[in-house]
Amino acid sequence: MQDELLNTKLSKKERKRIERLLMDYHRMPSKIESAKMRAEQAVTASYTVQEGSRNASPSDPTANLAIKRDEIGQMERLKKLLDDQHDLLTDDERDIWDHVYHPRHRFTPERMAQELSISRGHYFYLRNRLISQVASVLEGRYDVQFWESDRHDG
Repeated sequence: MQDELLNTKLSKKERKRIERLLMDYHRMPSKIESAKMRAEQAVTASYTVQEGSRNASPSDPTANLAIKRDEIGQMERLKKLLDDQHDLLTDDERDIWDHVYHPRHRFTPERMAQELSISRGHYFYLRNRLISQVASVLEGRYDVQFWESDRHDG
């Protein structure tokens, strides 16, 4: 089973998307809270006509709220799934996720290998295993593109 996870072939684009998700994982709590605040603000009535305009969102505040709550639910489910995966990782894989993919740290491969007292090659093996494991857990069940959207930047 473990070998099957490691044999997951990802395209360069898929790998980059997973790596962005690993980076965004640390920002998810603030992005979720920000989305919740925007959803609550959306409850106020809008008297501007939006149908037929460039903005495809409905002008009905209740519909807006329902759409935003659905997005928030997806965000929270994805965060929970990643939390669970984070807990299942080895200590070294977790350290890589928390230091290489943390927006504040952004450790280089050399620094992370030195931090873990491992070779650079072994670092890349662990990093690739981490990416493959996260990709196999997601397996197309979650569309992670909404994290790349400007709407959710906190």
